[in-house]
Amino acid sequence: MNKCLLIEKTISDLIALNPAEVENIKYTCEAKLEEIDTTYGWWYKACYDCKGGVKNYDGTFWYKLNTIVVDDTGSANFTIFEKSAQDLIRVSAQQLATATNSNRFVLPPVVENVIGQTFVFQVSLETGRFNTSMQSFRVIRMFQSSLSAKVKIEEKDEDDADISGDGAPASPNGTENLIQSSDTDEEEK
Repeated sequence: MNKCLLIEKTISDLIALNPAEVENIKYTCEAKLEEIDTTYGWWYKACYDCKGGVKNYDGTFWYKLNTIVVDDTGSANFTIFEKSAQDLIRVSAQQLATATNSNRFVLPPVVENVIGQTFVFQVSLETGRFNTSMQSFRVIRMFQSSLSAKVKIEEKDEDDADISGDGAPASPNGTENLIQSSDTDEEEK
């Protein structure tokens, strides 16, 4: 049976999960993106077809953002890969990585702009990282937090703001503001 459930959790709830019991379960967590750790860089070279990392390849650069997110209950490592990161930043990793003066270990300003924002993250436990002392989660999707949307609207001139009666930004179809949807092959794993 494929457990494809969406369950709301706080960060402390996520950290307390038993890895043996949560394979293929998706959780949502509202949290602030506090930091992007560039110790291992913010992009990697990858095979275009399988997206696996390669060392000697002059082809494609993909995002791999190792982030620290926080809520009122704690902090956690969330990894945001290519499609999710590109939908968030709205510029390809290929374009940023090949720009003049680009440095794999220094975030471009356009990437830094997402730090400090609050999102609703849809995540799953990264099963390949159990050998570390801290659990890590792979971001599947990200949604603009209603809190972030309200703050951005308040920063706009009232005449320019397009809001619904509850103070949230109006969307054309009345749904939440989806930042990205993951690659189909990632969701089916």
